[in-house]
Amino acid sequence: MLCSNVSGAYLIQPLLHDAREPVGSPVSYQTMRLDALRNLAVLRVVAPVLQLVSVWVVEVNFGIQTFSPLLAAVFGVQLQVAVVTWIYVLRRPLVRESQLLANGLLDILMFSTVLYFTGGASNPFAILVVLHYMIIVTALDRQGVVLVAAFAVICHLLLALLAPEIQHPDGLAATQALHARGSVVSFVLAAALLTFFVNRMNAALRHNEHAVRKALERQTRNESVSAMGAMAAGYAHELSSPLGTVTLLVDGLRARHPLGRDAADLRKIEEQVRRCKDIISNLAQAGGQRRSESAGAIRADRFVLCVLNRVRDLHAGATLIPRLDPSPPPLIVGEETLRQAITSVVENAVQASPHHVLVQTDWSADQLLIIVRDQGPGFPAEILQQFGLTVRTTRKDAGGNGMGLFLAAATLDYLNGRLTVRNEPQGGASVTLAVPLATI
Repeated sequence: MLCSNVSGAYLIQPLLHDAREPVGSPVSYQTMRLDALRNLAVLRVVAPVLQLVSVWVVEVNFGIQTFSPLLAAVFGVQLQVAVVTWIYVLRRPLVRESQLLANGLLDILMFSTVLYFTGGASNPFAILVVLHYMIIVTALDRQGVVLVAAFAVICHLLLALLAPEIQHPDGLAATQALHARGSVVSFVLAAALLTFFVNRMNAALRHNEHAVRKALERQTRNESVSAMGAMAAGYAHELSSPLGTVTLLVDGLRARHPLGRDAADLRKIEEQVRRCKDIISNLAQAGGQRRSESAGAIRADRFVLCVLNRVRDLHAGATLIPRLDPSPPPLIVGEETLRQAITSVVENAVQASPHHVLVQTDWSADQLLIIVRDQGPGFPAEILQQFGLTVRTTRKDAGGNGMGLFLAAATLDYLNGRLTVRNEPQGGASVTLAVPLATI
């Protein structure tokens, strides 16, 4: 079983489930909400520190008494909330929109409470409430944005109406001068913090856009694989009749010429027809089978050598040069999906460079790494740019359809691995298959 012929059915079937997995927008919104909560966690550490420093400077340098037990209690609550927030976000939780909205409203309330004891709306640092607002609204829907904005406006109006203003001991002129200095410091702080958080949000947005783009590419690829699987059963039925006819013709020729010079060729044709029948039989049953039913434990070196031996049987005269990792090989699950992916890559290299294909392996780290190098013409630029996204081939004249490498890339993605291609500077191409050992 471990070194038997491989059917493409085992490659398509497990990918059909993956094609139905939800991808796209829900994941991106969740990421945006988690990023917003992380930014709030940072601000919840920075804000109390800056507020304490401001209160200390005003009392020491200007003799204005603002610190009180109630203000100290507010600072204590802020620090406790900051600690709880960091413990929460480090677990990378799922953040619901209602949670983010509640956290934003809480931040505005705590900031407004501090302002109430330090001058209210006349405090030059009151404008810094826009930081909380800006962080929150980037990940809320329209109703949430309106609610946060309305709450911030209401808090500011209540501060203007109810909060006592801070007066300098030297009179109105000194109070105005202090307010002017505070406005300058507030502007510098606002600019610095806005720059910091905007850069963080831009970086998170670019990362999120990249993740969504990769998810859409994966969905497109899986839809193609699903379409292939849907047509597989029909093709299997259609191929049964011509293969049966070929078998009858071969049997007739062997009966008439049992010892002829073409007997070896007829045996080869018979073997290939039998293999095609096995593939069709497996393909017809693939819809109800799982990958694990066709897999068994095998050492990684033997697994790779089985694949290479199979390619040698199919391509007489091909020169395959294996270079196995000298470290002790791990025991892996020799599943048919991975076997077919490796076979497709090696066969593609053999067809491009039949007289020299180098296959290197490395399992010394936490992944199985297989690098297949050939001395062929390499991949065209358009193939490299769209590799793994669509079915493309450079061998239409030789009957190639590009499906082998496309399905190999889909298989590696399903196994949480990756398949990369590149042209070597000295000529030829290399294809790298990397699969986490924890997966297999």
